[in-house]
Amino acid sequence: MQATRVERAGGSESPVDLRPQRLLWIDDQIASGDAAVSLLSLHGFDVECAQTGLDGLRKATKDPHAGIILDLRLPDMPGLAVLQRLVADAIEAPVLVLTGFADHHSAVAAIKLGAVDYKSKPLLDDELLQAVRRLVCEVSPNHAHDDDRPGHRRTQSISALDETARRLATPTIAVLEFVLLARSFRRLVGDSNDHRRIETMRPYCTPEETAFATDLLGNLARVLSEGMLPTLDDVAHETAVPAEHINHILKILAHSSFLECRRALRVRPTVSEVALSHEQMAQIAYRHRYQWPGQFDRDFKATLLLTPNEFRRLFFARAFVARDRS
Repeated sequence: MQATRVERAGGSESPVDLRPQRLLWIDDQIASGDAAVSLLSLHGFDVECAQTGLDGLRKATKDPHAGIILDLRLPDMPGLAVLQRLVADAIEAPVLVLTGFADHHSAVAAIKLGAVDYKSKPLLDDELLQAVRRLVCEVSPNHAHDDDRPGHRRTQSISALDETARRLATPTIAVLEFVLLARSFRRLVGDSNDHRRIETMRPYCTPEETAFATDLLGNLARVLSEGMLPTLDDVAHETAVPAEHINHILKILAHSSFLECRRALRVRPTVSEVALSHEQMAQIAYRHRYQWPGQFDRDFKATLLLTPNEFRRLFFARAFVARDRS
């Protein structure tokens, strides 16, 4: 649609862009022909749908959007992990979390991670329209607000770092979510090289490849907990899948090579102990079958860009304070 010119008070004209505002809706229960999508289309929105978290992330990084609607329960990864990746990848579109399984904890976590609003499904037509209109106003050049101030953006980054540290220290965190959050944590701490690698990674995993990689990471975490340290060739032989293909799938799904995933999953059970206990790091290292504490320090820093002692200091100094204030 062409931009229409309107006359100003002084007789001059200025262009007004009447093109539909582009939205991204990440929800496995929403498709392009659904009534809710049609309703938004009738009211001037161009809705792009994604039914998995990975597809949503791919579309979010490929094209700009005026706003993103995000469900918390997705078939391939948690919605909060998607939100964390959107924040870490510097996606500027405001996010509305819309879920049928709302609870106080997830609402607080979503807002702390940068979501501008949180709603429970189902929404009536008018409620959906109002929520989406408020969402797109968050980035409208005609609606100036304080969110553009450097201090506000810094506060958002600190909150994201605190929330990510807390979730990484959750003993029951899922294996894929841990690997993804570890990369996001490095981005928030300051690994600029990670940013370039994520920005240029645009392929897509099929559902079969996603299921294979998720099972592989789960099995890898299990055998690591039993004291084994399998190589990529070991896994390729066990699964009858070429080593190159395993690495390819993991780099798409988890943005990490097999060796990076193995190192992160070896560190995973230690993070809660580092954060929540007062044990010596050497005790933690030996209990998790590291041959010497320096090896543990090396793997921990490669995974989270901080040594175990640095992570413990950050967690107690900031993550606990942020949680208490919520």
